[in-house]
Amino acid sequence: MHEGVVQRVSEVVTFVRGYCFEIVEVARGLAQPSPTQIVGWLPPPLSFLKVNVDASFSFSLQKACSGVIIWDEHGQIMGACSRLTTHVPSVFAAEAMAVVQWLHFASEMGCLGSH
Repeated sequence: MHEGVVQRVSEVVTFVRGYCFEIVEVARGLAQPSPTQIVGWLPPPLSFLKVNVDASFSFSLQKACSGVIIWDEHGQIMGACSRLTTHVPSVFAAEAMAVVQWLHFASEMGCLGSH
């Protein structure tokens, strides 16, 4: 009996088989790894630089850590730096500070052109 309705054994068996089939199908879908695409790092074009900037943020500590790496067209690291900053109010502020850090660092290295 289910929800006040008496069901025959054959109906229950059919329901359970269908339910098991659905579980097996879902499990098959989960077991198959999703296709991955490996993407390699590409250097910038000649006479250009590539800059990677990132930041992490701790709301509870109100601290951010940011880092900058500058690469040349040969894939060589021209410079890198990191900074720990306190009294940071938000993720947005942490990311903005990382960009400002990049601008200062690139300027100190003479990497900012006058185009």
